[in-house]
Amino acid sequence: ISIQEQNFHVAYIAVFPDFQKRGVGAALIKAAETRAREMGLSHIELIVSADNQAARHFYANQDYQDTRMIMQKRLPGRTSNVESI
Repeated sequence: ISIQEQNFHVAYIAVFPDFQKRGVGAALIKAAETRAREMGLSHIELIVSADNQAARHFYANQDYQDTRMIMQKRLPGRTSNVESI
């Protein structure tokens, strides 16, 4: 979770497959929304992979909308996906 301007940013939400479709994800996102409201913030945002149709459908059902796109390029010779700066 990070705060930028008036946005509450959720970095990751994941639910193990055995617990999906039981309201766990909805409870997690509602808890984040409640915390954002308590902090007086006006927006909540998150990142979801473009190819993760199940997650995109889930968030759309929670009234989330696509607002921007992140483009990515894999650099030759690099095998690690994440590196701290």
